[in-house]
Amino acid sequence: MFTTGIGYILLLLGSRRIGSGEAGLLSMLDVVLGPVWVWLFYEEQISLPVLVGGAVVLAAVLWYLASDRKTAVVAG
Repeated sequence: MFTTGIGYILLLLGSRRIGSGEAGLLSMLDVVLGPVWVWLFYEEQISLPVLVGGAVVLAAVLWYLASDRKTAVVAG
């Protein structure tokens, strides 16, 4: 309860500085990284569909962030 609460409070405070779409995309990292934390701390096996889905979301977030930085450099 403590770690989840702190995470959501930080997301709420940070979302004031970014757009709603970007905040939603970044909040998906919580869902994607959940199985990774369980695998690291409890040695639970992760299935292939979970790995593929997580890789798709992580690739989308990284692609979005990389493309956003390039346009900011060009415009600035």
